[in-house]
Amino acid sequence: MIAGAILVGLVFQVQGSLGFNNILAIIACFSISWLAGFIAPGAPSGIGIRETILVVSLDKILLTGNGVLIAILFRLITVAGDVLFFVVAGRRE
Repeated sequence: MIAGAILVGLVFQVQGSLGFNNILAIIACFSISWLAGFIAPGAPSGIGIRETILVVSLDKILLTGNGVLIAILFRLITVAGDVLFFVVAGRRE
């Protein structure tokens, strides 16, 4: 849920404006791409699969061609979040 909100915020920053229907469609695109990446065998964290589905679906919704940029930035944000939580968890011991 948080990742979906982060993706919507990221799309808003890149696009500039979003309608309510676009927000729902972006959340649906994230959910489908995450699920496909989760069930894909041999792809750690769905790398490549999640981004491909996200790019294709976002390009159909946004019609600006920013899908690749958004997918790369979103992957970088999620990796940074994973590293942050790893560091915080390591300091507690």
